Amino acid sequence: MSKVDTLISLINYQKQHPESNKKQTAQGVGITPQYLNQCLGELNLLKQHLAPSLEADQIYFLLSKLDQGAPYQGEVHRELQKYLNLSPYTGALRMVRPNEKPPVGGLSIGELIPSTKGSLDYFPPALQFSLDRLCYDFLFRVHRSGEIEPRLATAVEPSEDFLTWSITLRTDLRWSDGKPIIREDVIQTISENHLASLIEEIKTEGADQIHIRLARAEPIFPQRLASLPIRPSHSLQPYRVTSGAYRLKNFRRQAVNFRLVRNPDYYQEQKGGIDWITIKRFQYPARAITALLRQKIDFIPIDTLQPLYQISNELPLQQAPFFNEAYHLMFLNRRDGLLSDENNCCWLKEAIDYRAINRYLHGGQHIDKKTMKAPTHSSLNLRIIYPRESPTAPYLATLVGKSVGALTINPVFLEEGVPHNMWEVGDVLLSRISFGSHYSRLSRYFHSQGRNNSFAYNNPEVDALLSQLAGTVDVAQRGMIGQRIMSILQEDYAIILLSPHFQYLLSPLEIQFDATLTNHTDLIENMKHLVIEGN
Repeated sequence: MSKVDTLISLINYQKQHPESNKKQTAQGVGITPQYLNQCLGELNLLKQHLAPSLEADQIYFLLSKLDQGAPYQGEVHRELQKYLNLSPYTGALRMVRPNEKPPVGGLSIGELIPSTKGSLDYFPPALQFSLDRLCYDFLFRVHRSGEIEPRLATAVEPSEDFLTWSITLRTDLRWSDGKPIIREDVIQTISENHLASLIEEIKTEGADQIHIRLARAEPIFPQRLASLPIRPSHSLQPYRVTSGAYRLKNFRRQAVNFRLVRNPDYYQEQKGGIDWITIKRFQYPARAITALLRQKIDFIPIDTLQPLYQISNELPLQQAPFFNEAYHLMFLNRRDGLLSDENNCCWLKEAIDYRAINRYLHGGQHIDKKTMKAPTHSSLNLRIIYPRESPTAPYLATLVGKSVGALTINPVFLEEGVPHNMWEVGDVLLSRISFGSHYSRLSRYFHSQGRNNSFAYNNPEVDALLSQLAGTVDVAQRGMIGQRIMSILQEDYAIILLSPHFQYLLSPLEIQFDATLTNHTDLIENMKHLVIEGN
């Protein structure tokens, strides 16, 4: 067997000189080419002995953490896949280079819709959001760094008190039917949106100026405007008259396939793009996977892994680098009932089997009660509330119940939102929640006057921090304030975090994410800038 220090020197040399051939490597390490072949064989043998010592769910966990675009991590990712008998990638998706034309005419995207609805008549909000981003442009785009990228607007400027915002529109843009995009389109879109309740007055000036006066100061008002797709005021046909990269050929809410074609008047068309996108809806995950394997569709964004666990799947599951402060968590009722006693809250947090939750969420493994740690306290018969349509909440509620020795879970299904007097019907709300970009949604759940503060949480220090957060524009400062609020909420037992919530892609293509992409719909929007590489 080769000396350990020689193998270490070989590994280090390969890392520093990945393009070296065998002759150069042997010279660099100071050994003969024959001895190099022996060392390489021993290293390969060592690799074969390492991975089998890991369980399947541990390998899946490692796969989700590896950056496939980084040096060496991509190779480790491919080697681990072999141990799981996963098929190799058939290609890679990458950003288009300057002056390079895409080699494919289009891409097909799958959408999983909730099977609990039992009918394709249901039009999922996620699908609508995807269509909105592909067909309608926005006034601005706000990046993770806080940078505001002009789109339909060229500038947005606040008054000193952040009560009035002046928006300057581009005057050279047109809808796909040739009519100009005008300020009336913007005003109507804003007036028909939930932001209308914040607005006291809208004035116009010239052909391109809109002045919006708010009921209260909003330093991050551009971020809120950035979520509004501007719709045409002269057309009522959804997704037919558009300002974005694509337009829909036909729109029916009951349709299975949505075919989008390029908008010839798109003002960013010089960047290049593909000719068409098809979005296909699937009620059953097995059919979606079959379509992927038969190359009928190119990828499916997956919001939760649970539908895939009972299905034979040979496609690599890729974790997207999108987190956006989303968690599986429990809101605790400190106002009334069992958890008004802080001792019970403390014991509940310690008793939860987080390892079992992690194995279920990221490996699909259902945990036998016998393998869970035994409760060290008399039973807490919690009333656990969770959304009816959640694919994960029922089993997570069961795990929490078993952790605390509860004989029954007493679920209360939420049909239409969250009841305002939730403290009367539950001890815990178990759900998946996103606190928004730069913690923008914390206030609605934890301010004493927050509209979704259903357990009536009240902490003056948190109220003050939330007010400070609302008045802060700097992204780094918002992050520090948001993290401080999250710490206090956990100290107060207002929440118990169960696990971060990540997003995934299922595809035979290796998706190489660009740093500017922030979510799945953002990825879909940027398909016009992507091409497929061969092996």
